[in-house]
Amino acid sequence: MTHTTRRRTPQEKKTLSLTRDRRNAYGENDKASRRCIPANKRRVNRVNRRVERHHLSVALHGDEEIRDRAEQRLLAHTRETWRKAADLPLGEYQARQRNRRVQRHEWHLFEQYVHGQRAVPDDLDAQTAHAVGLFQNLWALHSQAQV
Repeated sequence: MTHTTRRRTPQEKKTLSLTRDRRNAYGENDKASRRCIPANKRRVNRVNRRVERHHLSVALHGDEEIRDRAEQRLLAHTRETWRKAADLPLGEYQARQRNRRVQRHEWHLFEQYVHGQRAVPDDLDAQTAHAVGLFQNLWALHSQAQV
């Protein structure tokens, strides 16, 4: 019996891509992850080796009671760990990027209203219009203080 898979439509492929593909959303340059992830692993392992080496050296140079205490401390010590944060699915990543783009645009418009580079529209909501007025007054005071 041969099993044939049906072809996926472009829409199905796109949906699968948005859910399965992942993007690094940690906030640093994606190329830096190539260096930082191994560096974090090395750092944690180095810390754990240093703690173990310290307890072993104390045990080697002490009497029976000191050895027992060093062994107890070594067994009680919880090893430091580090786990990479999971990457975001491509769909979530794109939604986050769109949201940031909209917020940047709204902030840019707000700045233009405050600095008088763009007329404040009449249909602006009351809270934003009030904030624009406050910042326009602050900007005017700041400009006068600079002169």
